Amino acid sequence: MKFYLAFITVITISLPVFAASDSLDKLLCARSADDIQRTLDNINIIDGWVESVPPDEATYFAKEYKAALDDADDGDRRFNLVVARPYFYAWQLHESLAKARGPIQGVQSELAGTEKLKNKIILAVLASHLVSHTRLAFQEYLTAENIHSEKMSNGDTVLAGAESGIDQYLNCLIGKLDEK
Repeated sequence: MKFYLAFITVITISLPVFAASDSLDKLLCARSADDIQRTLDNINIIDGWVESVPPDEATYFAKEYKAALDDADDGDRRFNLVVARPYFYAWQLHESLAKARGPIQGVQSELAGTEKLKNKIILAVLASHLVSHTRLAFQEYLTAENIHSEKMSNGDTVLAGAESGIDQYLNCLIGKLDEK
């Protein structure tokens, strides 16, 4: 309990100091905009680390995975058969990385007007969620494939940093709403 009180006290005392510093806010926002590009670059790098899935397997997964999730009667059995296949976790990670790219690219678009700013905020929230989901898919891939290389383990740290960078950028976008 003392830790939480101390933490809240530090945060409460620190907030006015940070809020008063416009130059610090501008620096953090400029840096977080760079983090968005770095996040996209890192997602592409991680995607390259993961083994390629043969096209016929990718087609099978896309069809059968959805069918297994939608099957109320035999879904569990079908799902277990799908995830037991050799390339499933690589496919799942590639899919997750691909889904995260779109909103991140949308966040990078130029601002023009309040509606675009609101849309950018929505995309940033979605990007944060999808990067978090991708991080889980990455951990599942490492576990399922029994991968312990340092390079691949660093991917989790990179994705955690990506989540943080997107969240900081989201904070900057929300701050721009106050300027309008």
